[in-house]
Amino acid sequence: EEVKLLNEEEALIKARLRFHFMNPFQKWKYPARRRFPWKFILQILATILVTVQVALFAQSKFKLTYFLSQNVDTFNAMFVKRVCDSPKSTIYTVDELYSQLNHTVYTYYGIRDHAVGPFDYDRADGTCPDLVMRVWEYKTAEVYAYNKSFNFSAAIVDSMYLF
Repeated sequence: EEVKLLNEEEALIKARLRFHFMNPFQKWKYPARRRFPWKFILQILATILVTVQVALFAQSKFKLTYFLSQNVDTFNAMFVKRVCDSPKSTIYTVDELYSQLNHTVYTYYGIRDHAVGPFDYDRADGTCPDLVMRVWEYKTAEVYAYNKSFNFSAAIVDSMYLF
């Protein structure tokens, strides 16, 4: 009788272990318990909701990034004068610098007349704020052409120019 009791106890432990390692659907189909997998269904629902939330956030973030990059391209096309239809405008001479500055100032003060989009100045009364150019440059800079090296000081001069 002791052996029979031991076998029943062993069978009970095996059944509990088997039940413990079952997935939710096996527990639902297990004839003794018949538990519906509510926690599993809630986890799937939470996963779906979080996935939809992340997808909506990513979509709105992409739209914002696309909008901002298009605005940067628009402002570059408006304010940077293209020389010889090159994709990048490089300034080599003082005359080219003054020409670029004149183009930028003219475009800035006439943005209402020249822009296709609804660009305006950031003032409630609609007046045009002054155009300010801020320049950061090294206090001293030396270029050694014979060995192709540079020497820049750590001090930076901050200048502002009003147009």
